Amino acid sequence: MKVANYPAWTESAPLPTLRGGCAGAVIDGRLYVLGGGLSAKRPVDTVESYDPVTKQWQTHRPMPLPRNNVVAAVLNGKIYVVAGLVDPSNGTSEQPVENEPSNRVDVYDPQTDTWTSCAPLPEARVKPGLCAVNGRLYALGGRHGVAETTSIVFYDPATNTWSKVGDLPLGVRHAPAAQAGGLIYLTGGSTLVGGKGDIQAKVWRFDPATNEVEEVAPMPEARVAHCLVEVDGQLLALGGVTADKSFLKSVCLYDPTINQWTTLDFEMDPRGIFAAGIIDGRVHVAGGWIKLYKEPHTAVQTHVL
Repeated sequence: MKVANYPAWTESAPLPTLRGGCAGAVIDGRLYVLGGGLSAKRPVDTVESYDPVTKQWQTHRPMPLPRNNVVAAVLNGKIYVVAGLVDPSNGTSEQPVENEPSNRVDVYDPQTDTWTSCAPLPEARVKPGLCAVNGRLYALGGRHGVAETTSIVFYDPATNTWSKVGDLPLGVRHAPAAQAGGLIYLTGGSTLVGGKGDIQAKVWRFDPATNEVEEVAPMPEARVAHCLVEVDGQLLALGGVTADKSFLKSVCLYDPTINQWTTLDFEMDPRGIFAAGIIDGRVHVAGGWIKLYKEPHTAVQTHVL
């Protein structure tokens, strides 16, 4: 894939509800931004989508429950919003309270603008890698309680059940996943070491046909809270946060045919825990933080690939 280095990122209409910790999904040529938070303890249920043709945002029916640090994936023409953090008081507390990991799974149908709930995850988690492959939904890792889980589970919509199929070599959170060639790649993330998060550059490849996990070439630099999107059989890792909690501008490309990462010449505005998607040869980014859980990014940006 040849990636254009010019023109640079361009700004679009701003996200109507500024927030970080949101999930992104592309369906029917629109980028959906789902859930997130106004701060670490103030989750939202807001759902908005961007049309790059009209350059306008549309507000949709909100999620059944406000959730921060959620993940989303498209399966069978619907958007599955999985896990995340919830307010245990359900918004009834006068003061913001510590949010808790959730096992909730809600499904949005863009054709009818309606939500339904399906079988919950076997265990509550925050920011697992989430990916749809071959009619199934896979969740890998994520935070369970105060530490990270290694568990890999899949959801079968035909039976409305989750099943465990394996374990990662290392438990990680905020490690996004994407598929290329029917294989799932889980990138970076953070694992708890000595009470502090150890940021990873590691990349694991999971084969849904064999349930085997293997480590492949690491990213050029360790990152967490980034986005990972597939384009033309390759993977783009965008933005995120480094081990010293600075926000990354870099964008890197992984070619699975040669097992190699390349840092691209174009950079993005730094942001973490945001929404991203590819529409008609353009990568769109929206939401996210420029100061974790304190200051959301105000700009929606597009780059031509």
